[in-house]
Amino acid sequence: MTITRRDSIRIEAPIGRLRDILLDAAHLPEWNPAFTAVTVEGVVRPGEAIPIRVRGVLKGRLVYDRVDPDVLEMTVTVPGLTERASWALGEADGATTVVHEVHQQGPLAEWLDSSTRDVATLRLSRLRDRPSTASAHGDKEVKLMKALVYHGPGRRHGKRSPIQRSLTPPT
Repeated sequence: MTITRRDSIRIEAPIGRLRDILLDAAHLPEWNPAFTAVTVEGVVRPGEAIPIRVRGVLKGRLVYDRVDPDVLEMTVTVPGLTERASWALGEADGATTVVHEVHQQGPLAEWLDSSTRDVATLRLSRLRDRPSTASAHGDKEVKLMKALVYHGPGRRHGKRSPIQRSLTPPT
């Protein structure tokens, strides 16, 4: 059984910026919380298996299957689930329409079916929010802020400060 999710969004950012974000595998965990670790250095090459960790426990791999100027396709494989995802990008008037389609197979996909109904919509929303955050603060400042929010001062014995709780992005 294949579970398919699809949605689209218009994002006020140039196609090149969104494409760069999608190809920046090392930073996927910053806007896609399913990824807790992506082990890659340098430029991503189509067909190369990139080690990943999903939800902190599942080891798997991410492969960029197709990298074209307006279409990116990737496969994520973890025990019990294979996901094939595509991102179609079309630019007009300085904005980009993004169509995200997800196909999931395997027993884990079936088990998670009800909790993944909005996965394409959520990913598109997070992608939309990523360009404005990165351009407003610069990538280094965003990384530092996230490090402080998730790991920084105030975290003692598993407790977070009120500021950390207020800054934690929704999942």
